[in-house]
Amino acid sequence: MNGVVYVSHNGALEPLGRSQVLPYLRGLVRHGIRISLVTFEKPRDLAQRDRADEMRRSLEAAGIAWHPLRYRASLAGKVVNLLQGAWTAARLARRLPAGLFHARSHMAGAMALMARFVRGGRLLFDLRGELAEEYADAGRWRRGGALYRATAALERRLLRRCDGLVVLSERLARRVPARPGREVEVIPCCVDRTLFVPSGAGVPEAIRHVAGAPLLVYSGSVGTWYLLDEMTRFFARARRRIPSLHLLMLCPDPREHPRIRQSAERAAVPPSSLTVCAESYERVPLYLRAARAGIAFIKPVPSKRGSSPTKIAEYLACGLPVIVNEGIGDLDSFVEPRGIGAALRSFDDREMERGVGFLEAAGSDAALRDRCVRVAAELFDLETVGVARYRALYRRLGVA
Repeated sequence: MNGVVYVSHNGALEPLGRSQVLPYLRGLVRHGIRISLVTFEKPRDLAQRDRADEMRRSLEAAGIAWHPLRYRASLAGKVVNLLQGAWTAARLARRLPAGLFHARSHMAGAMALMARFVRGGRLLFDLRGELAEEYADAGRWRRGGALYRATAALERRLLRRCDGLVVLSERLARRVPARPGREVEVIPCCVDRTLFVPSGAGVPEAIRHVAGAPLLVYSGSVGTWYLLDEMTRFFARARRRIPSLHLLMLCPDPREHPRIRQSAERAAVPPSSLTVCAESYERVPLYLRAARAGIAFIKPVPSKRGSSPTKIAEYLACGLPVIVNEGIGDLDSFVEPRGIGAALRSFDDREMERGVGFLEAAGSDAALRDRCVRVAAELFDLETVGVARYRALYRRLGVA
């Protein structure tokens, strides 16, 4: 049976689903794999009927059978999500028929375990990170608390019971206990290099007022893990040596924009040196191509050793060097060794100055953008890395 039931507790209509679920599935379908996709969509996304209808038509055209369910955020609602997702997955596996449940992260993994108990088949667990540790590192759960223990127990069960395992970094792959018969693949967050390209016409209206100025760009949410104050402080320091430098914060959620401006104000960044805007996923490359470098400072906590920030792949594919910090996924293994950025060891003055020095020198390194694009092609290409590794893993799990 070459059918796969793919279960995601995230939505296809969310930016994460559009960048880190759908492109892989489209690629796999092109290789003859039949996929039924179960997602949980936020009510506000489903309320935009035109977008939902467009997504359905797009997925049907790609050969993906989409089964969107309504996401419920409360604890009781998540129990409903769990039962509805498991029932839907089991029903689809019978109809397809499917021999493999592919579960993206823990909640979907619990659904797939229940569906497999009913229907049989194999389980591929896509471990997007050590979830209990992430919540504890974020200060949202107490280590040893009920939610922490329940999630950690679920993760251990999924690791014991899964037939295939995907992790995002080599660092995490080395930490996962080996188990005979389990297939393991490292697949970082990849980038569609037909969309994120290093050259192209057009400058978005939102940044035409700074056309020609060197831009430092941040793309994405500034939620739990991203160190906003450290990034605005870095920019303020960089402006002392590059007075024309402009900070572009490309944040998809307008509710986060006031927080960004407040952080910039605390760092004494003039409003004239800051642009904050939201943009659709498909238009993000227009902004990235106009920048000199991309920045992403992330809390260097133990759970982040298993991460692979999508924005890093997107920056590199557009030819941008990166200013990052050490201790995040596999960044330490390629950013400075490949000469495509600076990986700060801390956020003290000396390390900040080292990062600023790299940013200053980047403006005169004619070969830098080409190096970034080559690294993106080698490490993060959607087709040759992402789809190819998933396809190879599917074959090892019995999906033709």
